[in-house]
Amino acid sequence: MKDNNITSLFSKANTISNGNESIQFLLIQRKDSLAFVEFIRGKYNPYEDEYLGRLLRGMTQKEQSSILSKSFEQLWHSVWGESSSVKSHKNDYDSSDKKFIIIKDRLPELIKSNPTKWTEPEWGFPKGRRNPHESDINCATREFQEETGLKRTDFTIIQNTYPISETFFGSNQVHYCHKYYIAICNTSVEVEMNMENLHMVREIGAIKWCTLDEATSKIRPDNVEKREILLKAGKIMRNFHPVHTNDLPRPIQHSYTP
Repeated sequence: MKDNNITSLFSKANTISNGNESIQFLLIQRKDSLAFVEFIRGKYNPYEDEYLGRLLRGMTQKEQSSILSKSFEQLWHSVWGESSSVKSHKNDYDSSDKKFIIIKDRLPELIKSNPTKWTEPEWGFPKGRRNPHESDINCATREFQEETGLKRTDFTIIQNTYPISETFFGSNQVHYCHKYYIAICNTSVEVEMNMENLHMVREIGAIKWCTLDEATSKIRPDNVEKREILLKAGKIMRNFHPVHTNDLPRPIQHSYTP
């Protein structure tokens, strides 16, 4: 077992409320399921059918169909984009391609034995890895802006509360820790997919404001930790009462004559 709490996989995200009377949170849907990306990256042993089955069950029905009908090169580009150069990631590509060749003839039977119920990839929060020497909160802010298209002036990060931590074991049995910072939108910001935003196009399938109940329903039932994050964030927001400096009582001015 490997603990990734203090490595570059220690990732962050921002949970956002848009300030309406009914608290809403900004969720994003992944373009590809986590399991599909792990499969394309070759993060599996081609001879361990149990783990392969777990990955297949985590994919969407469309993704399962695609690995039966497309070449590995097509699958690779579907995840990383047509602009992704195989040459620049030659070692990763070659390693994953070799594993795909090993299991290709077994895939129909493996998929038959491991059907998936999912029709869409996971919903969750914007998050990403820290750059070298980057602080947690700076990473959270950068990744949030990249994946949502919002500007730094669109939201205010709550400073007087600790970030919410999510710890869990991935399907690869690696221990992960994510930190979530809570922020409030300064105005009623509308969000939508921007096809000119390369970060969104490459990683995001959809983006949406959701009430707490709606957001909880969009999180896959087996992702208990992420549902708990939502409930904790909802509790914080219900008890949050922002104070603007303009609303503070002004000090009484006394005149003094010596």
